[in-house]
Amino acid sequence: MSKKPAPTIAIGIDVSKERCDVCFLDETENSNHQGCYSEDKYKALVKKIAKAKPRIVILEATGGYERLIAGLLVASSIPFRIVNPLRTRQFANSIGLLGKNDAIDARMLALYALRNKLDPVAVPNEKTMELRALLERRRQLLDLRTAEKNRVHRTDHKAAVKSVKKMLSILNDEIASIDSLLSEVVKDDDEFRHKEEILTSVTGVGGQTARSLLGSMPELGKINRGEAAALAGLAPFARDSGKQRGKRSIRGGRFHVRRSLYMAAISATKHNPRFRQMYQNLLAAGKAKKLALTACMRKLLLLLNALLKKNELFAQ
Repeated sequence: MSKKPAPTIAIGIDVSKERCDVCFLDETENSNHQGCYSEDKYKALVKKIAKAKPRIVILEATGGYERLIAGLLVASSIPFRIVNPLRTRQFANSIGLLGKNDAIDARMLALYALRNKLDPVAVPNEKTMELRALLERRRQLLDLRTAEKNRVHRTDHKAAVKSVKKMLSILNDEIASIDSLLSEVVKDDDEFRHKEEILTSVTGVGGQTARSLLGSMPELGKINRGEAAALAGLAPFARDSGKQRGKRSIRGGRFHVRRSLYMAAISATKHNPRFRQMYQNLLAAGKAKKLALTACMRKLLLLLNALLKKNELFAQ
């Protein structure tokens, strides 16, 4: 009589353009299942994953190929986490896993979750996924518009300038269309609408920053100060060795959240008395402008997290 396999704890999924490789690991790092699935079999794979009841499923950020699987995991309420490929490759090198193919990578991802005891992120609902997709498309259009604006100054050819201006007009219309869709998504959801009201009650935080936070950092208001700062990449890391004390610096975290907070902090240091005073005090103490602004970004994030947690508007 064959022995029943131990429960699956972690599942690694290596996603490529039209297929994925998967590895189910138990707590002893033995594989309960390993296989390759084409895109039309993803639903069957997710059903198999749901039946295994893993503690966590790990995927790498692969430029968008992971979104289909992530969406199916969300719909099935399966706990998962999308991780930075650089970190997983560093992990593989650290354990001597130098070989690389899709099957090896799937097992490596599951091992990464097991040995580091990773916790899943909060599973976003469908509305959050919709908001996130629209925000990403808006960022893409903004990047294209910036590129076209730069091009218009690099040529004096009449037809070329006309073409660039035509493209800018199209991009402006598309951005306005996306903004309208973002407004509708927030307006049609009671929770989003209420949270946006709380976030924008702080002078300096506009609707676009609020929507970016709602889509890119749905954990806000449900986590503590340290977790919020770490997720946004605003937690300072030490660079000490022996008696040497290096400068603290920020790194990692969610870039899009940090970029939104950067713009909000600039506005807050100009128009919000509390943050203007904080910024001026830091400059007077000899802090560099960039460091002072980063401190304001962190303070702003922690304030927004606290307001959402308390479910109250900011008292000006």
